[in-house]
Amino acid sequence: MRQSVALPGQHAGCSRTRLRLQVEAGGELDYQPEPTVVTARAHHQAEVVADLAGDARLRLADTVVLGRAGEASGRLDTSLRVRRDGQPMLHQEIALGDPVLDASVAVVAGRRVLVTEFRCGENDPVEAVSGDWWSLVPLAAGGSLLTVLAPDAITAARCAK
Repeated sequence: MRQSVALPGQHAGCSRTRLRLQVEAGGELDYQPEPTVVTARAHHQAEVVADLAGDARLRLADTVVLGRAGEASGRLDTSLRVRRDGQPMLHQEIALGDPVLDASVAVVAGRRVLVTEFRCGENDPVEAVSGDWWSLVPLAAGGSLLTVLAPDAITAARCAK
């Protein structure tokens, strides 16, 4: 499995990724990059903004691994914004990397892998469904959001299907 790795730099500061997506009328995009591993002492910021036409379809998956095997995680700040015809569908921000908070059930409960997947298309769920450490919820403006917490990337991938 390939992956992106966020490493600490020689100087203070953080690494950044910014992704802007535009899906035109009748278009479809399935964007599932390889997992991002946030290593100890790293600070990574990731921003995704997606603009969709009214009938456009989008699947946007993000998998984050908090630290390498046997290693604490660095800090990760993410922002995901999706708009359809200029109207907001989703704005989600996640901040991880505080060991005390990350151990909390309210955050990631000590799990190392977080998957978030925005889906917008013809098979949007009508009702929320969930299982152990995952949920798929419909959004008020259409589309849905899948969230998975897992101890490893293999388990997370199984839950995300």
